[in-house]
Amino acid sequence: MTQVFISCVKEDLREADYIVEVLKNNGIDAWLFTRNLAIGQRWQDQIRTAIQNGAHYVPLFSKAFLSRDQSYMWEELNQAVDELRRRPHNSRWFLPISLDGTPPPPIPIRAGETLDQIQWADFNLGWNAKLHEFLRAVGVENPVLDFGEPLGAGLASRAEVRFGTVVYERNSMNVPQLTGQINTIAAGFIARTVEGRIFAQFHVISGNLEIYEFGRTFGLDQIVLTSTDRYLSRDPSNPTRLLGETRVLIPAGYSMPSPTGPVLIENSMIIQSNYDAQGMLTDGGFEGTFLIEMRIDLMGPDPMASVHGRFSVSFM
Repeated sequence: MTQVFISCVKEDLREADYIVEVLKNNGIDAWLFTRNLAIGQRWQDQIRTAIQNGAHYVPLFSKAFLSRDQSYMWEELNQAVDELRRRPHNSRWFLPISLDGTPPPPIPIRAGETLDQIQWADFNLGWNAKLHEFLRAVGVENPVLDFGEPLGAGLASRAEVRFGTVVYERNSMNVPQLTGQINTIAAGFIARTVEGRIFAQFHVISGNLEIYEFGRTFGLDQIVLTSTDRYLSRDPSNPTRLLGETRVLIPAGYSMPSPTGPVLIENSMIIQSNYDAQGMLTDGGFEGTFLIEMRIDLMGPDPMASVHGRFSVSFM
């Protein structure tokens, strides 16, 4: 069985797990450090061996990756570049993926050639089409994204989003500019994984231009949620619950937008956002309510701010 080495930072594990399941469902074995290292193994040796023996090396680039000065992914990437230098120039062993439009870093490979010159798959342009493209690149002639069991009544195991909205109804900061703000869900999907979980990805465009540019800069316009519920519910008294989180590093000196005006960041800080959505199926879509809680690492475990609202998506 063909083996693919998947490399990512921990913030992108939800996306990596889904890609691993898609690969396995298409007959491709995938190696991921959080899933394939056993207790007592020398991880550096195991990773080096897995990279060298893999039919393909697949790094998942994102703004979360670029925001980290140190990570296991950087070490894996450096080892992969060393391996790439030893392979023929026309080898398609290195298959980079961007989760949010972030290109590979310009690491030198050979004279006059850098890593960002290798064609990469931009999943930000649409997961469905890019997953098919990626699967064909690793040798799958007839890619399959439908994992059989329906998401819910009247649905297949995968539903593409046609359009959606996210409306902020109230916030803990009592900022009137946020109340009633309408954000657009421009693309996305909800899918069944091989293990039976529900995986959802949405591209959200803020109704505030400055906040949208901030979100795009730091990857906050891409929301990934998962659920352990077996099906998308139609019962208002028992909605489906989907959870997710993002962590971004805001560098010192950055002017961060806010509804009341720009805020200059004096010291680098990490903002963590936790998403808790509950919804149910409607005729042709999915809708419900959500809570977003934001925390800053320098201010302890209590939420810095929270936003309550409602969402609605229609399926193709």
